Amino acid sequence: METIILKLALISDAWRPQINGVVTTLINTTKHLEEQGYEIELITPERFRNWPCPTYPTIRLAIGCGKRLTEILDEFKPGQIHIATEGPLGLAAWAYCLKRKLPFTTSFHTLFPEYVNLRFRIPVAWGYSYMRWFHAPAYRVMIATTAVERNLEKRGFRNMVRWSRGVDTSLYHPREKNFLSVPRPIFMYVGRVAIEKSIEDFLKENLPGSKLVVGGFVFLIGLVTFPLRLPIGLPLMVIGLSILLRASFRAKRILIHASARNKTLGRALQRIRRFQRKSPGRSE
Repeated sequence: METIILKLALISDAWRPQINGVVTTLINTTKHLEEQGYEIELITPERFRNWPCPTYPTIRLAIGCGKRLTEILDEFKPGQIHIATEGPLGLAAWAYCLKRKLPFTTSFHTLFPEYVNLRFRIPVAWGYSYMRWFHAPAYRVMIATTAVERNLEKRGFRNMVRWSRGVDTSLYHPREKNFLSVPRPIFMYVGRVAIEKSIEDFLKENLPGSKLVVGGFVFLIGLVTFPLRLPIGLPLMVIGLSILLRASFRAKRILIHASARNKTLGRALQRIRRFQRKSPGRSE
């Protein structure tokens, strides 16, 4: 009996050496699909001539990649095509599919219009016009949360399907609490240190205990204006090592991850205030 190989072309402008949610999601998805028998063709910027994105040099832009991408897809002959991002590579794959009338799926990972607005002052409405245009021909648009789905529905997006995330419980789980010797309760931000993350809003909150920021130092210079207090033991720390990130997840109770400017952070801060009202004397 002949074995049927499921062939998937996965196109993404976001890839290593970036460390972010999109890259992590795609790496883990690829791993699990391969374990299920899929043959994956990863089409990422490292396979093309590329340039650093202005203001965000770890993002590599494969401008002018259309010819080479066409050659790769023609040779691979995928049964399924998924376009993960809306950059130059994603747009080239989008054009390839439309020209050949091939069905494809896309995913909406980040609030791209808001990020572009913060960095380049391009109106948010313009950004969403581009995103609607890009995702409209997709057979399905994969989104992670109910909040994202509601936001996109209001903005005219259709054909959405939930692609939720999981937690690796072998890595992230309650453990010893003495890893961080700082006053409790601990409030922690985890993620890239970038303008769209609204870290300053988090740090301005009047909260008991300690605030921690876990993220890359590369984004701190010229961006974050709050005073940084070091070393360990003082109210605010900035930790840049992944080993500390993993250990600190095991050591604490409260986590703040502000992945969208204002809205997500606002909800997180509301939860903090509710926690304070319910547990005014709690020390953990």
